[in-house]
Amino acid sequence: MRIEAILWDGFNKIQGELVLGENTLSFVFADFANTDLEFDLSYDEVIGIDIHHIYGLSELGIQVNSINSRQNIFIVAEPKLVRESILAQVFPNKKSKE
Repeated sequence: MRIEAILWDGFNKIQGELVLGENTLSFVFADFANTDLEFDLSYDEVIGIDIHHIYGLSELGIQVNSINSRQNIFIVAEPKLVRESILAQVFPNKKSKE
């Protein structure tokens, strides 16, 4: 599954797509399509997915929490649906609590 998304670090917005693969969550940068710049995270490294509130105003994104206290924020059109899709890949035998 491919989902249009923006990788956001609080200051910079990078256009691309989240790719839900069989074993990894990836982010492919739209502006750097012909380079080796990519974000790949094994589902084994994901410890949780939160809905992210941009400036405390609304639910515009998801925050992917992974081992080593890493957090990556993605702005997506339907954060709750995207969160559920990723959780289904990461924890296939569990239902989410939301």
